[in-house]
Amino acid sequence: MSEYNLLLMVFFPTVLVLIAFTILLFRKQKDAYREEIESANKRITLLESDLRAVGAGAIGVGQRLLQVEQRLGATIDKQEALEQRDPSAVSYTEAGKLFEMGASTREVMENCHISSAEAHLIELMHRKGKTNA
Repeated sequence: MSEYNLLLMVFFPTVLVLIAFTILLFRKQKDAYREEIESANKRITLLESDLRAVGAGAIGVGQRLLQVEQRLGATIDKQEALEQRDPSAVSYTEAGKLFEMGASTREVMENCHISSAEAHLIELMHRKGKTNA
């Protein structure tokens, strides 16, 4: 029986030490896994925040793009209307601008395709507007 007691005295404490060591290892592993999970959750939270910011930015860009498309459509319509305008139509506004820039009556007549009388009339109106200002 003494061998049995000796075996129990050696074997039992060794088994207890091994069990305790195993429990400690499992706890360390559990803590390491917990830290990894917390780190992953923080990264997920940051990525969600970034994703929301990107989504909001994309919505803003989409709205801006719609505005630009609408403006482009209006500009195209205006350009088409100008292209379809009668080329023989007289631009008295353009003639007035030429006089403002110092063009002569002859230059205005040639550039705007207007008669001498029309050019003189616009020049008089331009001078009168200049003296009143």
